[in-house]
Amino acid sequence: MNPTLKAYIQLCRPANLPTAAADILAGVAVMSFSPGLLKHMRSLSIEEFVQLEPRPIEIFLLCLASVCLYAGGVVLNDFFDADLDAIERPERPIPAGVVSKAAVLRFGLVLLLLGVGIASILNPSSGAIAAALSGMIVLYNWKAKHHSIAGPLAMGSCRSLNLLLGMSLLPGEPYWIFLLIPLLFIGAITAISQGEVHGGKSTTQGIAAILYFLVGAIILYLALSTVSFWWFALGLLLLFYAMVLPPLYKAWKEPIAGNIRKAVKWGVISLIVLDAAMASAYVGPLFTLIILALFPLSRTLSKVFAVT
Repeated sequence: MNPTLKAYIQLCRPANLPTAAADILAGVAVMSFSPGLLKHMRSLSIEEFVQLEPRPIEIFLLCLASVCLYAGGVVLNDFFDADLDAIERPERPIPAGVVSKAAVLRFGLVLLLLGVGIASILNPSSGAIAAALSGMIVLYNWKAKHHSIAGPLAMGSCRSLNLLLGMSLLPGEPYWIFLLIPLLFIGAITAISQGEVHGGKSTTQGIAAILYFLVGAIILYLALSTVSFWWFALGLLLLFYAMVLPPLYKAWKEPIAGNIRKAVKWGVISLIVLDAAMASAYVGPLFTLIILALFPLSRTLSKVFAVT
């Protein structure tokens, strides 16, 4: 493969991209049975009700928009971290001299604009949320990530906005409580990741574990309020914890850089399973399995491309 093309692919962190699409699918799923949507449906005619369900092409395009936004964010991460990577990660594309900072900046901004543009085609709400998400992405990479508290909050907010982007495909008031889940979980992962180069503190991993269990409790509580599929959500949560807790425990016991990177890696790709758990109580096994199908893709790509 051409070294420049390989560098651009590496900049996008391909293993992470399926997690962005999983957020969208989860947002569509939970919104399809949200109180806000059900209230909105009461005022619809039969013809309007039939047209309410999003078409597969619309879901695909919103997933594509989300992937572009995520890719733009991680590309800009390399742009803003170029000087630091020259010291800590000289193998990254910019310090390695494969691509220039200016080219990376252009690439990242084009991806963000593409994501906002695709979302805007679908409906004004999706476009507005995508624009807000792109702004938060820039804010995180430019300023927030250098702060121990603002960084996790900003990154968690990016994931919450991405989930909200999925919800925007359906009318009515969003299911707001679900936005807490990516805010807390991704905020915890981001806090852990601050020690992936020089090592971290066991306290950070301990707090992250508490947040991991908190998001699971929220999902299970919401799932138990449904009639049919709470057991599926429980099974997926057990799978999720089987993935994230062993590397997190190892990082807690010995918070060196290598252990922390593994905890972050599994935290990121296991988000697909967490998204599936969110969706499972509302849409049943079939749609949930579509989300889960993104996990082996992400896992396979993580063996070739860096997650962090």
